Amino acid sequence: MKFEQLVLKDGAFKNVQYISAKEQLDVFNGEKGVFTRHEVVAEGQSIFHVITKGMVDKIPQFAKVELIGAKPVIDAVNGYNMTPALNIQAESIVVVK
Repeated sequence: MKFEQLVLKDGAFKNVQYISAKEQLDVFNGEKGVFTRHEVVAEGQSIFHVITKGMVDKIPQFAKVELIGAKPVIDAVNGYNMTPALNIQAESIVVVK
C-alpha cells in the first residue's frame, strides 16, 4: 500500500480542539490555490497540523471541532520534522455544537 492511499478511520482523533490558523499557503502538494494550515490538539495526541483548501470561518480557540475527510499527508514545510500521522489534510474543519 502506498502512503497516498492511507485514510484515517472515523473517530481516529477524539475530542479535537482547535488552537489556531497558522498560515495561508498558495501551493500545497503541487496544487495551486488557497490553503490554510491549522494547529489542533486531540485527546492523547500532541499538537498536529491540518491543512484545508480555502479560507475557513474564524474558529474560536479551544473550540471542539471535527475533521471532515481527513487523511495523513507529508507536506513540504513540516513533513520531515513531524510524524506523518500528525500532518493531516482535510476537506474541512467544522465546530462541534
